[in-house]
Amino acid sequence: ETKTARFAISMKTSVYYVKSGAQNGDGFIASPYGTIQEAISEIESKQTKKAYIYLMDDIEVPATITIPQDTSITFETTDFTINQVYPGLTTNTYYFQNPPTPYPATDNGNRNRKTIKRGASLTTGPIFDVSNSGSSVTIGDVTLDGQGIDAQAPLIKASTGTVSIRKDAILQNNKVTTDGTASAIDLSGSASLDMNYGTITGNTSKDGSAVKFASSGDFTVGNTVNIFDNKDAGNKQANVFLATGKVITTKNHLGDSK
Repeated sequence: ETKTARFAISMKTSVYYVKSGAQNGDGFIASPYGTIQEAISEIESKQTKKAYIYLMDDIEVPATITIPQDTSITFETTDFTINQVYPGLTTNTYYFQNPPTPYPATDNGNRNRKTIKRGASLTTGPIFDVSNSGSSVTIGDVTLDGQGIDAQAPLIKASTGTVSIRKDAILQNNKVTTDGTASAIDLSGSASLDMNYGTITGNTSKDGSAVKFASSGDFTVGNTVNIFDNKDAGNKQANVFLATGKVITTKNHLGDSK
């Protein structure tokens, strides 16, 4: 008797899976990397132009993740999950016995998004730094969480390229204690921000806002975009700061945005 197992996995140009604590992985779904930095280093070494990193677990980040030069990286929650990689079995044998299954949905039908957390040692820099020429980052159905740790930088700091926020992305709980610093996203230089859906909430700055747009790039929004209940140290609403002459451009109907 011949047994077969079929499943679909991401066939994007360059895909890497990350599962917290995994060891000796190669980024494949059955052999994930243990940290985001391992995946970033591999992407940089191969000079990959466009890559996707799928999170199989919540990940705590101990140091700033810098997007490599001329590289666009998208972070998303895993599309498939595995229970266990059995010792001594090859990848093909593993799939024959226990193929990956679609990542389970929550009660409301949305995938249970994974979280990238600011680690206790990451107090001076952002979680993501987008400052290398030609670099860009996209946050898909992932939560970025500052965990309320006193920090000197936002969740994302960009001076070039584009920061893209997509559906089901949430940026939350970052606490900044330095003057004039955004709590969630800081845009300077030539950086642009494109929010097509997404939520930024529950972040705290000392005297700044959640989003600071002071670059020569663009700030565009579309569909349901929520930037609300971000506050300063005086408990006042501090959601978006636009430098002189800067505007937010709407691409389509904003629905129930707030």
